[in-house]
Amino acid sequence: MNPRFSVVIPAFNAESTVAETVRAVVAQPLARDLFECIVVDDGSSDRTAEVAERAGAVVVRLPQNRGPSAARNAGIQNARGEWIAFTDADCVPSRRWLPSFLAAAETADRSTLALAGKTIGLESKTPAARFMDLVGGLDAEAYLRHETMPWAPSCNLAYRRADLLAVGGFDAAFRWYETPELHLRITERFGGKILHVPTAIVMHRHRADWKSLWQQQVIYGRGYGHFLLRYGDRWPWSGPREARAWAGLLLPAARAATARGDEGLARRGLLLKQVAQRVGFISTFFSPRERRRFRRRPSARDRGKPAGFKSGNGLPLWLALGHFILRAPARLARSELPVFLRRVAAQSRDGTDFARVARLSRRWLRLPLLRSRDTCYLRSLILFRFVDARDGDLCLHFGVDEPCLAGGRRHGHAWVSLDGRALNPPATLGAGRLREIYRFSKLNGGASKADATFAAAMIRHGD
Repeated sequence: MNPRFSVVIPAFNAESTVAETVRAVVAQPLARDLFECIVVDDGSSDRTAEVAERAGAVVVRLPQNRGPSAARNAGIQNARGEWIAFTDADCVPSRRWLPSFLAAAETADRSTLALAGKTIGLESKTPAARFMDLVGGLDAEAYLRHETMPWAPSCNLAYRRADLLAVGGFDAAFRWYETPELHLRITERFGGKILHVPTAIVMHRHRADWKSLWQQQVIYGRGYGHFLLRYGDRWPWSGPREARAWAGLLLPAARAATARGDEGLARRGLLLKQVAQRVGFISTFFSPRERRRFRRRPSARDRGKPAGFKSGNGLPLWLALGHFILRAPARLARSELPVFLRRVAAQSRDGTDFARVARLSRRWLRLPLLRSRDTCYLRSLILFRFVDARDGDLCLHFGVDEPCLAGGRRHGHAWVSLDGRALNPPATLGAGRLREIYRFSKLNGGASKADATFAAAMIRHGD
């Protein structure tokens, strides 16, 4: 029997704290068959994995550091629970944490997308740590009151595993601000809201000194910059708006200089936090390099303008996509699938992102002459050809539904993943009914020739 909850803890060089986190999880007053504890060692150079394993966790080891998003995705892939509860390696869950989440999950209907607990400070003795407690720096209830986009911090948060798989998990391109980005996609897919569970308490070790807090907030600002680059059509930003944001800090600075006691501590801490986040934000949002990495979705005023950048073969992207759609079936028919995919994988991408490729390819495949080619196989081949994985592992997958359809027919699927996160997941991927039969990795190549032959037949028959 699968557990109701899988606790996933991403950890990087956390040997000094992860044991206490794991011990707090495994000591939850629930039957052990109701939950499991998974620590994902994100390429640590210390003894994090060994310490976590000795404390009672199942450890998943990543060969190199990929960031918390990729680590959580690895945990999701290895989890067996219906719900995935996330916490961090610098946290200590209370004994009522999982029982509170379990009770909420038992009564949650489909309108409940996630469960968020209450996060408080642990041993907040320094001014920087006390500041975070004074302002509720990780207070999910405050985050959930946001009118435009409510979300909750990932150190005390639970989602259904099927929902996470259906949207491809966390976006590994986001090392920071990854949780609101994930929740935005899940909300778009399913609708609903986050349920606040105040008795599900987690204690968090806040940054102990102002320098560490500054560095943390700069990182958060960088993540927010990445987020606005990705979703610039919804929340447009510009140089004049940034200038007004900086001007808006003048009055808080004056008030922070005159306040005393806890009020003064809170005001000075908030000023540091806001300035640090603005510094991090401008370092990414206005960086040409980061703009290429997180290519902005077009705003309303940009729509209709021709694409300004080129694909790897020197053609404008929209034209290269049409050329590929027209020629790919014939080229695939003349060669074996692994040979064809190796040639495709070797071609350059020039910073092309998933959203742009998907949008432009849909326009081509809606044309009357090309509608017959609009299959999951060609759509996935297009993504595999044009999406820029940079240093990531871009994989093309083929699978079939189990059980078979009536008459013994198999319903096939193709999809593409980046660092384990499905970009265009089939509906049955999260339901446990999909059996993968062939995979081709841009970095590592493909599997057996027999499986490749089966996959090629699926493409030809569109089944």
